[in-house]
Amino acid sequence: MSDALTSRYNNSFKNVVDGINKKKKDKKVKILQAPMGFGKTHNLITVWIPYLYEKTNVQVIVITAPMSDIVADNVKKLKKTGIDNGFIGTTDIAEAIEFMEDGDKVVLYVTNKMLFATDSDMPNKFKSKIIDTEFAILDDEFHAWTASSGNNYKEVLGHSGGKFKASMYRTLEEFAPFTNYLFGITATPNIEVQGLIDTYGNLDYELVNADSKILAHELRDRSAWMGQVFWRTNISKLIDRAIEDAEYVEKSTGYKRVTMIVSEQNKSTDSWTIDDTLDYIQPRIDEDEDAFTIAVTSTKGCYLLSKNGSKQKTDDASILKRANDLSNPLKYILVVDKFRMGINCATMKGLVMLKSSDSKRSDGSPVIENALQTLGRLLRPFGGVETPEFWNKYGGKLSDCPPFPKEINQMNFYMMDTPMWRAAMNEFEEHIAPNYSEIELCPYCGAELSQSAINTDEKIAMKLDKELGLWINA
Repeated sequence: MSDALTSRYNNSFKNVVDGINKKKKDKKVKILQAPMGFGKTHNLITVWIPYLYEKTNVQVIVITAPMSDIVADNVKKLKKTGIDNGFIGTTDIAEAIEFMEDGDKVVLYVTNKMLFATDSDMPNKFKSKIIDTEFAILDDEFHAWTASSGNNYKEVLGHSGGKFKASMYRTLEEFAPFTNYLFGITATPNIEVQGLIDTYGNLDYELVNADSKILAHELRDRSAWMGQVFWRTNISKLIDRAIEDAEYVEKSTGYKRVTMIVSEQNKSTDSWTIDDTLDYIQPRIDEDEDAFTIAVTSTKGCYLLSKNGSKQKTDDASILKRANDLSNPLKYILVVDKFRMGINCATMKGLVMLKSSDSKRSDGSPVIENALQTLGRLLRPFGGVETPEFWNKYGGKLSDCPPFPKEINQMNFYMMDTPMWRAAMNEFEEHIAPNYSEIELCPYCGAELSQSAINTDEKIAMKLDKELGLWINA
């Protein structure tokens, strides 16, 4: 991302840190917002943590994330940053305690569940130790666990919370008298984070970069572009179209295209499980019989599959590595709840949503924050080169990459038709996902275009596409 945008985002964090009154506890979680695909976790690890160690007396930092795959995807970066900046990064609580007792600066990277919802000796020992030192907590994907009470659960998440204990909120509330360095990071702040409803407790949420946040349209040269949306109630037709489109793009461009298919956990008359989905797609994909073209990851297991039925155990980190490798045959990832947020897969440009989710608040309005996170998994830019080369050689700018077919960076969505998904997609198209035509360059001469020219060019292109039968967005 550009230096200007990165600096603006990171300066928001630095300004908050610099302005903290170390003598008075404010009992607030300071929340910073930036678009999906911006690189929030990358900046958290490589900029925010070194800054905290440089400018404050913090000795222990905890990073939390809602899902283990997010931790696995970023722990290598944490450890490398630690080597370069004089701290030790670890995912092991017992190890973190040992380093603390040795007087080392430590960053512990764990799931929300491990820190906030696990009642066992080691996490409890760690929590009791950090309050005796200077510490900070940085909660990534903060929208995921933020409900402060069962009373707010329906409004925040759209469904009943059952025996919801608000474990993250209560733990942060307990930490608040001992530190002002409590931070949350999200692209989709929920209504509690936005201050539209009050929290139930003595801890408040504060969105601290509302005036300087990065807007999605500013990332049009560093984001995937909006493609087509297909709405279906017939599952098999939805999958057929996704496979057909993926194979067409690959054959016409010569570039790999990854599709994620999200299935239901349990079988019903109008839904498919992972097993149902697998049985359907396995004989239909046009690939080498022996190649591991399919990955399955769920709470029940994680493995690779070929068209002929060969099976190999794997893990989430390996799946993402294979998916990002342009020479690897993996092209279909089947999930239930995994890979919903915080993952990086540049080649993933197809999403098949087989969940007929329809979360609503008490007033009937749709709850779309988690849905937006799922749609946003496709936003990582793909300029036809491997991800390290994209960032290291071309500065993370699509316009600086060698010429590539625009189709490989366009997202296609294949959606079950519910009011929640409709509302989420409307928000996604309107405020999050840029269009190819928003790159302010003339497609013929490369000159910068005015906004009116861009809009005119887009309208002409859409009209031609419609007349030629190339664009479907119903």
